[in-house]
Amino acid sequence: MNKINLLGRIATDLEVKENKKQKTKVLNFTVAVPRRMNREITDFINVSAWNSLAEHIEKYFAKGQRIAILGELRVDRVEKDGETRTYYNVVAEEVDFCESVKK
Repeated sequence: MNKINLLGRIATDLEVKENKKQKTKVLNFTVAVPRRMNREITDFINVSAWNSLAEHIEKYFAKGQRIAILGELRVDRVEKDGETRTYYNVVAEEVDFCESVKK
């Protein structure tokens, strides 16, 4: 089973991009997640959300806001210039609010 839970703050601006040919929408953003045993270290995790979830996040969340994410970890290996690079991304399946919106 491949499930990951994240609790952190949105670290980038949110913008949904639409692929009109495939009729899909995607939102890519980064979440800053402090480490459990050492709060002085923060990991920045790339997250993507698709279609209606992407629209929901764009509508109700903003940079700096806390967010809880349940998703699946994806690992992509790309060969470039003779080197193999590994990219990690979490594909969000569910999100939840962690604080009230300040106006």
